[in-house]
Amino acid sequence: MLQRWLSESDIQQVLIVTNTKDATIGWTAEDKIQQDGLAYHWPIPLHWGTNHLYFSHQYSGDGCFTAQNFRGSDLWRINLDTGEVGQVTQEVGYWLAVSPDEKVLAYLAYSQGGLVLRDMASGAERQIGFDIDAQYPDLLVYKSNLIWSPDSNSLLMTAEIGACSGDLMFSIIKVDVATLSQTTVLSEDTRLLRTIAWSEPERVLLFDDSDNEWWLYINSGELVPGNKS
Repeated sequence: MLQRWLSESDIQQVLIVTNTKDATIGWTAEDKIQQDGLAYHWPIPLHWGTNHLYFSHQYSGDGCFTAQNFRGSDLWRINLDTGEVGQVTQEVGYWLAVSPDEKVLAYLAYSQGGLVLRDMASGAERQIGFDIDAQYPDLLVYKSNLIWSPDSNSLLMTAEIGACSGDLMFSIIKVDVATLSQTTVLSEDTRLLRTIAWSEPERVLLFDDSDNEWWLYINSGELVPGNKS
């Protein structure tokens, strides 16, 4: 994604550009003006597939939620051989995440904040609510940072407990895609560690509130600062 400032008034031109596999031709998926304020949206890249770049549109934030709290709404893809752009889904939710095998689209539902798994071929969906909501009935639990395991068998989600309040804690929830069972792998963390990337089977990259790197070893639950991994 390329961004070029046009002025000093928080307006910028956002381009998503991909190349064919031999890097001889560039494709522009979308050219859109990004503006600051409510209800504006702009394209963001989501996932590099085998033959496609998947991208979505991100809305500007409101109140205590910035644009980064939403990460996507609909799903599009550009063919890396032909440059053809096609829509996969209309606006469905937020924090969209395409599985590494490109078979399932995961996203968080707007209404209840539950998890939806959409079969990319058939469009069939499965949806579950998160158990953590019942644990904190008097607090807003905002869900975000949905990421896939490298084998496409599991997902991790960051739960922001007490969102929009001064007393904030983060928990990290693991969901098994086959059974939809949920496991808390990190509970009530005050460092506000959030899920960033799961590129290795045994460990997950986290950032804390100051954007320091941490590694979470998924089976043991061990946390290691990034500079000691």
